[in-house]
Amino acid sequence: MNIGYRIKQKREELKISVSNMAKELDMTRQNVYNLENQKHINTRTLVKIAEVLKTDFMWFLESDTNMLKEQAMLYNKTESAIDAKLDKILKAINSLKKKN
Repeated sequence: MNIGYRIKQKREELKISVSNMAKELDMTRQNVYNLENQKHINTRTLVKIAEVLKTDFMWFLESDTNMLKEQAMLYNKTESAIDAKLDKILKAINSLKKKN
C-alpha cells in the first residue's frame, strides 16, 4: 500500500470530497487526484494533508513500514531456505568426494 492510497482511504472514510480537500489544501482537484496516486509525497505536503484529514502524520507511513517488515521477514525465510538447500548440496558433494 502506498501513501497516496492511504490519503484516499482516509479522505473517503471522513467523507471529504476531492473538491473540498483541494480547497483546504489550496490546490486543484487534479492535484489531489495526483496525490492519491503517488507512492511518495514530500513531507510538507503530507503534514498539510494530515492536518486537513485530522490524522496523525505517522498513520500515512505505517503501511509502508509494515510492508518493509513483511518483506524483510520474507527475505529472511527465503534466505534460510536457500541456506538449507546449500547445506544439503554441500553434504552431497562431500559424500561423493568420500566415495571417490
